Amino acid sequence: SHRGACGSHVRPPAESAPGAWCIFVNVDGGTFMSAIGGSVVNVVWPAMGDAFHANVAAIEWVIIIYLLVVSGTLLMFGRLGDLRGHKKMYVAGFVLFVLGSALCGLSPNQYVLIGFRGFQRLGAAMLFAASPAILTSNFPPPRPAQGVGLQGTFTYLGPPVGPPLGASPAPPLRRPAHRPALPHPAAPGLE
Repeated sequence: SHRGACGSHVRPPAESAPGAWCIFVNVDGGTFMSAIGGSVVNVVWPAMGDAFHANVAAIEWVIIIYLLVVSGTLLMFGRLGDLRGHKKMYVAGFVLFVLGSALCGLSPNQYVLIGFRGFQRLGAAMLFAASPAILTSNFPPPRPAQGVGLQGTFTYLGPPVGPPLGASPAPPLRRPAHRPALPHPAAPGLE
């Protein structure tokens, strides 16, 4: 380590820190998955509406909740990562995202699906908030921009990959007869 600008200690420039590319693959795998999760439902929402006997306004909340939760919590999770540790934030976000994804698949009606989708998106916001900090701390100068730039590339490849995955051949969405749709509106348009 040597003195950098303003007397701060910096690591000497290197091609890459030990394990930086392994960290990159793991971190970007999670952010890529959560980016796909944001767009995969865009092509299956008509089938979800049919399966849950829900109107368009109700099923739109499956998409809207994504935007509300991620945009409403991203800065908070970024600051929490600064205070508690970015790795802890990332791992917790990954667990919430995977658990939320599984719960979305088990949803008996659109109201539960919207709730689990919000839960899933909390995990995605944690992933999005922690990833750049993890990458910049593991790619030594002058390489932090390379790690974050590549992360941005993979994050923005997720949304166009999601719709083809959602439209891929899959069994039709059907709700078992013993799980009727609830006629209780939880928010405007959820009839």
